[in-house]
Amino acid sequence: MLKTHRIIAALLIAVVHVITATPSSADTIRQIIKNKTGKRANDLTINRAGGVDITDARIRRDDNNDGKLQDGETKEKVSSIENNGAVAKWITGDIKNVEDGDEVFVEVVGKGGAVRIGDGSEWTFNNQPIGNISKVGDPGRFAFNTSTHEGFATFFNPDPFAITYTNVAIYLDNDLANFASLDTVFTPTGHLVGGFPTFFTLDPGQSMAFALGAIDLSKYALSFADVAPARDLADLYSVASAAAVPEPSTVLLFGVGSVTLLSFRRRRR
Repeated sequence: MLKTHRIIAALLIAVVHVITATPSSADTIRQIIKNKTGKRANDLTINRAGGVDITDARIRRDDNNDGKLQDGETKEKVSSIENNGAVAKWITGDIKNVEDGDEVFVEVVGKGGAVRIGDGSEWTFNNQPIGNISKVGDPGRFAFNTSTHEGFATFFNPDPFAITYTNVAIYLDNDLANFASLDTVFTPTGHLVGGFPTFFTLDPGQSMAFALGAIDLSKYALSFADVAPARDLADLYSVASAAAVPEPSTVLLFGVGSVTLLSFRRRRR
């Protein structure tokens, strides 16, 4: 029995060592959402998930519906941010006709941790609700141990069905000068982290965690991935996140409900 207790204690210490880290001080995400309401939309309301305030947002139109952004494609600034950062709204036809089946990229800036697009976010037409947005998965989440200068990244399944992440890429040590602008924040200037699987399937509530090793605290981190329902890999969505390293402190990371943690450590050369 004593041996069992020691094993459990050792496991708990190991888990705390992995998850005791500081969330980002600022976070920017980019995520494809789709209109599957059967109706034309020209407005949008985005609700935040969790308590991280939205400080800025915009829409980028995927005019070719090819899941990629081109320089000439439309950019539409958020109309208003309301309820102390809880809601971002595009109103009065700001989005200029998103037909049924169309997709757009939403870019959201948060302060104080990982900002997320919440349930109940909806398409509207002339400010009248017509149905919820369609999204799959979540952008990667970053945290940093400022004592050991280590970074961590987690991909989570928030959906009630299995999802598959593909083309997963994580860049560290990106130039902080790019972080302040939505036009430059998702341009990698650092190095691609190797040694991890670039695709994996997660059941509902499951997470995949990566220990990234040593990081430069004066830079920022980027993640990119495509994600789709495991039952329909052709229904593809893209997600991305950027996170700046915060001031030193220690808080618990990964409070994401029922988590099955699958950890990978980068191979050290």
